[in-house]
Amino acid sequence: MNPIDPDTDGDGYWDGWLGVHGVTYSKDVILYREHLQDGNGVKGDERVDEQVGIHEVDEVDPGEYLYGNDTKYHSNIHIGEMHWQDDDPSQRGDPTDEAVTPDPSLDIEVDRHVDADSRALDVLDDAEQNYALYGMDVDFHVDQTAVDDDDLTESTVRCYGLYGATNCVEEENDYTPPIALTDAQWIEREYHDNQSRAYMFVTTEGGENPSPMITDFSGRQGIASTDGSDWAWGQIEGFGFGTLVLTADHTGSSTPTDNALEKTSGIRDLSAYNGMS
Repeated sequence: MNPIDPDTDGDGYWDGWLGVHGVTYSKDVILYREHLQDGNGVKGDERVDEQVGIHEVDEVDPGEYLYGNDTKYHSNIHIGEMHWQDDDPSQRGDPTDEAVTPDPSLDIEVDRHVDADSRALDVLDDAEQNYALYGMDVDFHVDQTAVDDDDLTESTVRCYGLYGATNCVEEENDYTPPIALTDAQWIEREYHDNQSRAYMFVTTEGGENPSPMITDFSGRQGIASTDGSDWAWGQIEGFGFGTLVLTADHTGSSTPTDNALEKTSGIRDLSAYNGMS
């Protein structure tokens, strides 16, 4: 690798793990490992203010067009080929070979309950742009037909034998908001159409879970709630639902509730589920 060129092979992805554009002293390459491991974090003269911002890149490089013109931008923070190669088995990266280049991407299928504030979906375009600024291609595929309470109500017939006779009773199962764990699992199975994509359901608020298996959703009003999706290709291997977005407080009428659960999913977690390419 070329020690004075952050992108030795010229494929648009920098060579190392993490890099910061515009830091002249190090010829653009900064590694933070020693700062993260000393227990004190980044402080004082270790701070790199250049990481806050964006810079112009070539048309063929990873990045995003932000202002409706022909100029493409990338975050000043670069996630390098060594990171993708070491951290995500689905990615290929070789700083010395232009033909071996990471291509991190993720598709997410999105459904919304009719009572959930549709403004919650407005941020998805911004999220796509934000990921693109770091060289990641994330696409949210939003179903324009909202799901209502009738869609989340299932009628079933249960039959049982009594004194030699068979009696059948029609039962109605309700998976409407507030959404608890079992509701989320049923919604995932019923409405997750494309199994090659991750799944997101936008609803109003969380409900009470039937067991302490995971953090309770009850009273949660979002911003987001997720344990990552373990429903893939018809198999449940974990909690069995994707990402819940809870919008009850998007109107600003209350302070957002912290709702980080036990297995928060991100790009890396979802790559194993989604077969990120």
